[in-house]
Amino acid sequence: MKLAKMCDDSFIVSNYIFFPEHNILSGIENLTDEELNSLGYYKTENVNYNPTLERLGDWYLDEDNIVKQEIIIIDHGTLQFVKDKKISELKLHYRKILCDTDWYFVRKEETDVDIPSEVLTDRSNLRTECDNHESTIQSLTSIEEILDYYYE
Repeated sequence: MKLAKMCDDSFIVSNYIFFPEHNILSGIENLTDEELNSLGYYKTENVNYNPTLERLGDWYLDEDNIVKQEIIIIDHGTLQFVKDKKISELKLHYRKILCDTDWYFVRKEETDVDIPSEVLTDRSNLRTECDNHESTIQSLTSIEEILDYYYE
């Protein structure tokens, strides 16, 4: 049983039942809601929310003496803004991967040593992969889809 206790205008919510000041060691589940409330404890309600689009706010006591947690909608901006941000993150991710083999191009320029074909192939595949992810992101139609899209 998850209970909340009012302390200094806020709630302490716990999965543990610990009432040392009232000498209640067992049988807490047998107390009525009114008895719990008279001791300053309140039942809580499980919160269902989407962490991609929402965050949890303060706890509050509703009209039925149940402690609930406020759900706050996160403002991620416009759909295009979220797409642009995700694509920037995508390109940075692939740029970091490509950086690992940039030295082959410097070596080629400085010493005329050929770049291994598998390096050229891998880099080409990475760029294609990045382009495909970018196209997929551009085709998504909701902020939630974009935020939940993983490319790694």
